[in-house]
Amino acid sequence: MIEQYWKAHAEALHRFLQQRTDPTLADDLLQEVFLRVQERYDQLRDAHKIRPWLFQVARNILQDHYRRQQRQHQHLTQYQALESLHQQVVKMEEPICCQASDCMPKLVQRLPEPYRTALLETAYGTTGQKEYAQAHGLNYATAKSRIQRARRQLKACVARHCPNLLPEGERGDVQNCCTY
Repeated sequence: MIEQYWKAHAEALHRFLQQRTDPTLADDLLQEVFLRVQERYDQLRDAHKIRPWLFQVARNILQDHYRRQQRQHQHLTQYQALESLHQQVVKMEEPICCQASDCMPKLVQRLPEPYRTALLETAYGTTGQKEYAQAHGLNYATAKSRIQRARRQLKACVARHCPNLLPEGERGDVQNCCTY
């Protein structure tokens, strides 16, 4: 019974799909429509309304395809963002130098924004934490947290690249001044 209806409407369904996609994709989607029609034929309530039902199945398959495509695009965008973040981390892990006067400015420059600005303005500049908070539209607690995170990130960067700049107990297992 299904085969008879399919033969009568397959060509029209194929044209319908081709108008909305490219020909190769229309072929694939038509196969999906055929499989879904076979799986769900028992859901058809009125055999006289087979044509609208077939086209509704085709529309649903088409919508599913575009949703999958959109999700794949979102995952690709997320992957690209993660790849960019990875490149920033790799840049931060590149070796620097061996003297504190050389290391510290370079390490501070490798910190991501807004941590770099927070350190440069407060720890190395003339701005206090409260003034920094006001200048950047932050509440005082947020500014203090940002500055603390910046200090921890800088310390971690120093531990990776120039561990001899840290006190003996905080050097970890790295022996050389810079990691090459």
